[in-house]
Amino acid sequence: MKIEKINLDGKKDSIEVLDKLKHVSDRNDYVLSWWDYGYLTRYYADVKTLSDGGKHSGSTLFPSSFTFLNPQEEASKMLRLDAEYTEKRIEKGDEMTQLHNTNIGSMILEYGYNSATEFLSNINRIDELPLKTRDIFVYLPSVMIDILTTVDKFSNFNLDTGVEKRPPVFFVAKSYTENSKKIQFAENIYIDKKNDTIQLGKHTLPMKRFVITSYDSNKNLSKRVIPINSSAQISVIFMKDYNKFVILDERMYHSLYIQLFVLENNDKNLFEPVILTPSAKVYKLKI
Repeated sequence: MKIEKINLDGKKDSIEVLDKLKHVSDRNDYVLSWWDYGYLTRYYADVKTLSDGGKHSGSTLFPSSFTFLNPQEEASKMLRLDAEYTEKRIEKGDEMTQLHNTNIGSMILEYGYNSATEFLSNINRIDELPLKTRDIFVYLPSVMIDILTTVDKFSNFNLDTGVEKRPPVFFVAKSYTENSKKIQFAENIYIDKKNDTIQLGKHTLPMKRFVITSYDSNKNLSKRVIPINSSAQISVIFMKDYNKFVILDERMYHSLYIQLFVLENNDKNLFEPVILTPSAKVYKLKI
């Protein structure tokens, strides 16, 4: 299988995206990016960040991680809440810090829940969000897919007990071999092409769907979704132009990052595409 690669992971292209964002945003707007890219975002886009090299405590990163790794409805509400509570904390200073300690703590108390678990499990039911005071953008660089399981660790635990939840199935293969029977990623990780199954170590799992994404000459994304087994829990995405295979479970498949960056499958009521390139993508929150 011959792959014609285009520049997809270049730092220069990602910076150009941030420079474009500077011209469509206000410097008082917030941009959600993972903290690794926070200083770049603040410098080149001249906007506020929710996390960066100077603010990446656990309480700061939990809402950001939650946003990237949850479905769009839950993610959109957390994003609006986190930005507005961050701004409120800046305005009130020590008064709010002493009262509620963290943004999540403030949300739990002010929405009348008794625990973080109860609040987070009902966040999609929240109808009355804080008054919108500014626009919020999401910056999604292509290279972030390689650290997505690390990002997930910052929210994939029970906030009340500190107990970690089950880690996701998420594997990114940057090299592979293929023959008539299988696509091999590692000695014990491969796709059985005849049976439409995935071998992950000692486990043979049915495949739910196989997705192929590619870009045309104008760098517009197209995708082909092939349903295989509706009761299965593991899917495969072949990102053709990146020469990458992604094996992932349903939680990761429906996460904000995968839906918005990999598939460009944004909920039009929640997120509006602003800049779409293979190296980085920006969406604006609509709520």
